[in-house]
Amino acid sequence: MQDNEGVESTATIGLLIRDGNKEVKYLNAIMHNKYSRNPEKLRAWKSASHIERAPQREKPPANVTVAIPGSSTSQANAA
Repeated sequence: MQDNEGVESTATIGLLIRDGNKEVKYLNAIMHNKYSRNPEKLRAWKSASHIERAPQREKPPANVTVAIPGSSTSQANAA
């Protein structure tokens, strides 16, 4: 087994997942158009095509300047 096989496989998996998500999005439009008047089949499609994703952490807030009462902005930034 070569050292690069694992890395190449990981890259391939990422590409396959992206392609699969693209196909689900395409099929989703078709199913919504075809079964818009059949809620049972549409519900079955939504259940079957549901993609569970790992939770994402919130991004830290951008650099925020806090004004200190009774001081100018330049003093607040220097502190």
